[in-house]
Parts: sequence; C-alpha cells; structure tokens
Amino acid sequence: HEALLSLKTQLRVTRIGTVRFKGGVPLESQDELTSILEQFNCVPIYIDPELHHAFFSTFCKQTLWPVFHNLLEIYGPVPTGQAAREAGNAFREGSRPEQDAWSAYTSVQRIFKKTIIEMYHDGDLIWIHGFHLLLLPTFLSRQLHMAKIGLFLHTPFPSSEIFRTLSKRDDLLRGMLSADQIGFHLYEYARHFLTCCRRILGLEWTHERNGINVHYGGRSVLITCIHAGMDQEVLHSVLQTQDVQRDINDLMRKTKDKTVFAGIDRMERLKGVPLKLLAFERFLEKNPTRAGNVVLYQISLAVRERGDDYSTTSAQVQALVNRINNKFGVNGEPVVIFDEVEETHLQLKHRLALLSVADVLLVTTVRDGLNRWPFEFVLAQAAMGGEGSEYLIKPPVPGVMVLSEFTSCTRVLQGALHINPWCIDEVAEALEDCMTMHPEERQKRLDMDLEYVTVNTTAAWCRQCLQDLKGVKKDSNHLKYVHHGFGLGQRVSAMDAGFHALDAGDVVKHFRN
Repeated sequence: HEALLSLKTQLRVTRIGTVRFKGGVPLESQDELTSILEQFNCVPIYIDPELHHAFFSTFCKQTLWPVFHNLLEIYGPVPTGQAAREAGNAFREGSRPEQDAWSAYTSVQRIFKKTIIEMYHDGDLIWIHGFHLLLLPTFLSRQLHMAKIGLFLHTPFPSSEIFRTLSKRDDLLRGMLSADQIGFHLYEYARHFLTCCRRILGLEWTHERNGINVHYGGRSVLITCIHAGMDQEVLHSVLQTQDVQRDINDLMRKTKDKTVFAGIDRMERLKGVPLKLLAFERFLEKNPTRAGNVVLYQISLAVRERGDDYSTTSAQVQALVNRINNKFGVNGEPVVIFDEVEETHLQLKHRLALLSVADVLLVTTVRDGLNRWPFEFVLAQAAMGGEGSEYLIKPPVPGVMVLSEFTSCTRVLQGALHINPWCIDEVAEALEDCMTMHPEERQKRLDMDLEYVTVNTTAAWCRQCLQDLKGVKKDSNHLKYVHHGFGLGQRVSAMDAGFHALDAGDVVKHFRN
C-alpha cells in the first residue's frame, strides 16, 4: 500500500481507506483531516474504535490471518487471568463472540460500500486490496451491476483443507467471486483458491485466451497471477535525501570492519525470527573466530493486534538475543543489535540505511505473502555500487540475499540463496557461504535480481492488473444482470438479455390453484 500511494500515474485515482490512528481520530478533527487528505486524492473512512477492534484485531487478525497463512490451531494455550474470564464469558448463554466479530466484519464492508458508491463515476474501475474486504464485491455488485470490480490478495491463499474450517467459508468465497477479477501474487495461491471453488461450491474453471476463468452464476471471473514489484525512481529519490545519506554514513562508521547481516520482520512467529537467531548462533558456534567480524542488525515491527503470538514471540526473541550476545559478544560489543519499533516508524526512509549498508539480507519466514523488502535491498545495493561509490567510508561489496523458500518473492528472485528456515544447519551454512562468496559471484547474483526488479515494477504490476480488469466484458446489450437470494446469500447472476424473472405473485396464485 505504501508503494501504491507513491505511485505516479496520469490516471484519475481516488484512494479510499481507513485512517490508522491509535484510539481513532477525534470527531472534531475529522473534517480537517478529510480536507487535508483530499489534496492527495485520498478519502478517509472513520470507523468507531470498538467496531474497528472487532473487525480488524478479532476477525481479520485472529480468525482470517492464521487461516490464510495455512495455520490451523485446534488446541490453543490454556487461558489465564483476563483471557480466562473472556473465555468463560464466551460460553455463557447469549454470548456470541464469533457472530459479533462476523457482524463487525460485514458492517465495515457496508461502510466502505457506501463511500465507494458516493465517489463512483460511470466507467470507473474499482480495485479492492486485501483479505479485510472479501465481502465488499458482493455489496457493491448489488447496486453497481455494470461496475468492473477487481480484488487482489496480498497474502497466501490456504489449501482447501484449511479454508474449509472457516464457518463462513461459503459467504467469503461467494463474496470474492462477486468481483470480476481476482489477483494473486503466485499461481500456487490461485491454485488453492480454484480448488476451494470446486470442492466447496462445486464450480468449474477453464483456461481461455485472457487467462483462467471461474464460471459462477452465468459470469466469468478472471484470475490474474502476477507478483508485485518496487519502483526504482521512488527508492532513489528517498535514498538521495540528506537524512538517509547521513544515516548511511553513520552506520558505515560503526560497521567499517564488519560483515553486516540484516533482518527486518514483523514480530510474529510465522516470520521465523527465533529461527533466524538460532541459525546465527549455530553459525557462530561453528565459526567462533568470526564473532568479532560480524554483526546482525535485526529490526522487528510490533504487531500487538496478534495478542499472545506477539508477546510470546517478542519474549523468545529477546531471550535469544541476550543469550547470543552473552556468549559471543567481543569486548562488550554485541554481535546482535536488536530493535523493536512501531510499524509507522519504519517507513522506506527508515529502512534504506540498513538495506544499503548490509552485506547480507536474511529472511527466515516460515509462511509469508508479499514481502517487498528484498526488492528494496536489491535496488539499494545496486545504487550503492554506482557512481561515486569509491568515495564511501566502507568499500561497497555487492549484497547477497538468503531467502526462505516459504516467501513469495523467492519464486522471482533467483539470485538469492534459497533455504529451508526449519533446517538450522542449512541456514548456518548459507551464512558461511555468504562470507566466503567471491565478489564476482555476488555481483552476478545481484545483477540477476536487479534485472527482474527494474522491469517488474509497481507501475508494471498495476498496469497489468488494471488492463486485465478493464478487459473484462460486461455486456448490457446481450446480458441481463439480476440479483437473487437473501442477506449475504444474495448474489448477482448474468442471464440472457431475453430473460424475464417469474412474478412471485403469479407463481403463488397458480400454485394454490
């Protein structure tokens, strides 16, 4: 989303979304903020903090997020304290925590629908992002029959065995299929989605000239598979600012004689930060003489909405950092420098210094969707080796990446070393390979990834997705769009133009006779 906001285009683009502000935006400040954001073609949606908590923290992050990352927890930890009281309340008569979270999810979809319809002009393309708004296509298509609606998921899509455990699986699938186009970063995610459509809804799909089409209610829903990228111009403009250059020089002075390993991850177990630290510890155990020549900079983003997952992972990481530094620290200097920050405090300008100076980017996630930081690393490293690099405090060495095979960018960044993060020894060996790799090989690997990153930009990704969406045929001359059903089961079907719905009154009258 950060890349989409910075995207420069000649198209008329209106961005609609919630305002991320702890505690919500005060009512008296909303008009002023709306006016300011209007200058950037952004339309804010203000959601009551209590409703937003039930929608985002409870349903999106506690229910959908684990499932979409193929995580199924049948037995969780025994709750204590406040968690125990909440768990007890869940079984009291009249208490419906799951239904309340679902109601909040659907309520937010309706709020978005209202704002989008107010801003919509005939011929506009509506492009929805993320698993947070899976039902929105359903609500929009009921009132905007001819609008072309796209939906892009930035997370993996789970296998049918995992997805079918959701109690609202049918509603979620039908909501997605109300869009005219659904996008995924990888085909394997789309394959899971297609399997769910067949096994849960009994739908079929075909390969046609424009791609894969799922046939649903007389309509064809196009499936687009294309990985998002990074815009070189945006990164270079930020990289050249005085603040970033100052941060780069400061970091170079601190690490002049050391090999810098870098990691940037969200603080949750699926990002594999404890596995990364265990692998780094194993690497130092096998190569104790390197302890004074290496340093691991690990920046983690606080994700408090993940509840116990966040707090447990944070405690594990801090314990491992202390253990490694106590064991391998040299002359009081730590070999692991760990910093935990809020997500809003780690924008592109804050990341670039570390990504530019790092010799190795280490990603050990065990399940991940879109991760654009490796793309930023490639562009930052290429810029460091460009004109004027001979004047740098620390002679530039082409950076190399060690990427988990479970993150989507591994499929497109072939110059990186690919590892199984669960195999600690394998990751430790990859770190040693980075230390001994010849500069020419490092440069070849960087060039291989640079070629992909510079061609497959955010702009190219947007262009392809929107071209696919624009190419969807919605013919009002030969098709008639009718909606039927009730509640969330109500959906739009495409019928022949000569179709006439039965009159309910006449049917009942003749049935009685």
